[in-house]
Amino acid sequence: MKEGTIEKHLKRMTVLVVVISLVILGAGGVVTLSLNRVRQEGIDNRIQGEVESYKEELEQKIRTDFQIVYTLAAFLEFNQGLDKENFSRGLLESNNHNNFVRMGYFSKNGRGVRVTRGQDMETDVTLEEISPRIQEIVRSAWEGAEAFSGISYDEKLEKDVIGYAVPVYRNGEIIGALVATEAADSLRKMLNGETIFAGNGYIRLVDSQGNYVLPYEEDSVFYGDYFSADEKERIEETLQEGRSCFTSVRYNGNLFRIYIAATDIRDWSLFGIESVNEVNRFTSQMILITRIAFSLVLAVVILLIFYGYRALKKKNRELIQYAYYDPLTGAYNSEKFQQELTEVMKGQEAWALAGMNIRQFKFINEIFGRNQADSLLCHVKEVMENNMEEGEYFCRNSADMFLMLLKASDKKIIQERIRKIMGDISAFSANWRRNYEIQMYCGISLIPAGGKKDTATMQTTHTMFALEKARTLPRNSIWFYDLELHQEEILQNYVESHMNQALEAGEFKMYLQPKFELKTGKLVGAETLVRWIPEDGKVIYPGQFIPIFERNGFCAALDMYMTEQVCRQLRRWRDENGQVVPVSVNQSKILFYEADYVERMEKLIKKYQVPAEWITLEILEGLAMENIDKLNQVILRLKKIGFRISMDDFGSGYSSLNILGNLQIDELKLDKGFLKELEGADRRRQTIIIEHIIEISKSLKISTVAEGIETEGDQQMVRDLDCDYGQGYYYCRPVPVEEFNEKYMKKGEA
Repeated sequence: MKEGTIEKHLKRMTVLVVVISLVILGAGGVVTLSLNRVRQEGIDNRIQGEVESYKEELEQKIRTDFQIVYTLAAFLEFNQGLDKENFSRGLLESNNHNNFVRMGYFSKNGRGVRVTRGQDMETDVTLEEISPRIQEIVRSAWEGAEAFSGISYDEKLEKDVIGYAVPVYRNGEIIGALVATEAADSLRKMLNGETIFAGNGYIRLVDSQGNYVLPYEEDSVFYGDYFSADEKERIEETLQEGRSCFTSVRYNGNLFRIYIAATDIRDWSLFGIESVNEVNRFTSQMILITRIAFSLVLAVVILLIFYGYRALKKKNRELIQYAYYDPLTGAYNSEKFQQELTEVMKGQEAWALAGMNIRQFKFINEIFGRNQADSLLCHVKEVMENNMEEGEYFCRNSADMFLMLLKASDKKIIQERIRKIMGDISAFSANWRRNYEIQMYCGISLIPAGGKKDTATMQTTHTMFALEKARTLPRNSIWFYDLELHQEEILQNYVESHMNQALEAGEFKMYLQPKFELKTGKLVGAETLVRWIPEDGKVIYPGQFIPIFERNGFCAALDMYMTEQVCRQLRRWRDENGQVVPVSVNQSKILFYEADYVERMEKLIKKYQVPAEWITLEILEGLAMENIDKLNQVILRLKKIGFRISMDDFGSGYSSLNILGNLQIDELKLDKGFLKELEGADRRRQTIIIEHIIEISKSLKISTVAEGIETEGDQQMVRDLDCDYGQGYYYCRPVPVEEFNEKYMKKGEA
């Protein structure tokens, strides 16, 4: 081969190698930029997520504090005849049940009362005596607006405080303002946690000028020469316009990432700064070295880049799959869905948030097996996926609950789509080759077009309320969140937020309903019932709060409280006139699983020196179905002390004659549903059943009580069946203890 030809080939090879090297180097640059972008997005998402979380917590705290002050202001509105001294003491008592260090009321004439935790009450305070910042919010409240003071220094308390003021109305007119102050340290503690950015940064509360709202060693975020003039101007504009933004600053060789989030509070923003780990710089250097090495070991570098890129992509997919997808069905998980819902709540479109559950899914799991149940869940995912329109989302929220975000606002259209989804899901039962119909229930809350008032969490809560309502309806039921459910939600929030203080304040009142011997008409006892009567006198009935207490466990504390009220009343009867009637009181199942339950009951009767035989403890039949051996152990210990045991509402759910044979009870209360059945078409059959239940009970030395007697006919019917005792509105409704005493105890009927 000629030299010229060889030289040409060499040149071509050189050019080819150079081109390949440049291509590979360029590809490496692209990969590097992509990695840097992914890394930066991860850092930004982490910083933004944490700052937004603290922002939500801060705004929620302010809203909650205002709600407390509004609640107290509402109490003032309804206490029109309260004199100044009692009003002051009431204000002091309220102050002792919240986190405020000082509370006060100022009428529009500029005079008022003030209470400070740990200090004497001030009953004649002028507006000029309080700090100027607090004066401002009081005047704003007089004008009908709620007002928040921000941070101000209270000379008397010698600390920084934050203040809240709301108007107080009477007959529709503003008569004054209720003001409350709280130590500003509560905000500092919220933002000074060691867990912020895993200890690699901090979050500060700043105003629109960049000044720290809470005092620190520096006065402003602009202290020092960290920011360039352009960057400083950009941050100032962001703060003044109440926007959010990212920025970075390098100091002492370290790179810091900053995120600013505007809040709804005054002109405040959250200023979050986190140190970016130096390992990122090392990674960048390694990428650069790798790019240089490409020209030396071309083939190896190509393979390494290809392998590394694929491995990184695979790992990224795995991380995303783990973080945002349900491992069983492959649908979005709750966290990813909530992110999408949060974005939807920021928009202007109308949506519908639907929650769907499978009826008796636990039963399906037990009867058909875990594999079949899991297959059903995967089928639900496929059905929903096939029924989603572009831009819509769904997720498996938990167990058998799925959430859907639908682009619709017309209830009829939404119902049609949900019905179709339910029908497609029910078709899965054909795979089991068994006669079992899969049924669903669905709750829906509508998200209106335009600005959204509710947060994603609140919207989800609305859907959960609708879902719970749908659960109580038959078959494939659908229920939309409405005003009635909204009122239930408000009531539930009130119940859960006030139950402890209501117990301490004695707002749970004991009512008694008499129990009579059917043969003689003689009063032989009474059943204890509870009514919740807050300070405003509006009665909250058991059906409104007992189900909530059963879910959150507060029923145990309430039952022990009512048991003590029974002991106190029995002692009072004995001391006043010597006449006593036995009293029964409900006991929730959670008490029977507490290790010291029997000991606490024994202490109660010793404390009030009353015989245990005067007290009958009522349990529900559902408790006996869970662990009859464990239950009998506790019952025998209680009976050894002297307590009588009654099974309440027998026949309302799980009734089994096996219970009568195995459970060591003294009394059986027949559910009022039996009386209704005796009036139906199958009266003869029901009469035989009840007659035999009573006969078996008598053979076992178990007395029987018929509940729900409302007419003379009801009384005669259960008397003919040889039932021992009767109770119901025919004799008397549940009445307060005072009325019971007047009606029965003073007349000597006991």
